[in-house]
Amino acid sequence: MYYWAPDTLRWEPLGLGYSDFLAWALSDRLAVFYEGFRWPQWEVEAEQAKGDQCFNFYPFLWTAQGSVGSSSRKLISVAEQYAFNADAGAQ
Repeated sequence: MYYWAPDTLRWEPLGLGYSDFLAWALSDRLAVFYEGFRWPQWEVEAEQAKGDQCFNFYPFLWTAQGSVGSSSRKLISVAEQYAFNADAGAQ
């Protein structure tokens, strides 16, 4: 299993197989993994997201100026974010 890191736009190995990934994703360890990608009141904002949406940050998280705490954020479609990240990562 690999993870496409939003702060590097690189695929990073998780070192887990599929069954271990499912167990991990349903455990409290998921909160530790995403600890650096959460901001105060993130739960309130995340409740507004539909199943096909994610947060877009600007300045982007992979830039020196980008930060979960200081970048502006808005909900966009996952497809739009994926396409944008693929384009940006290819450059």
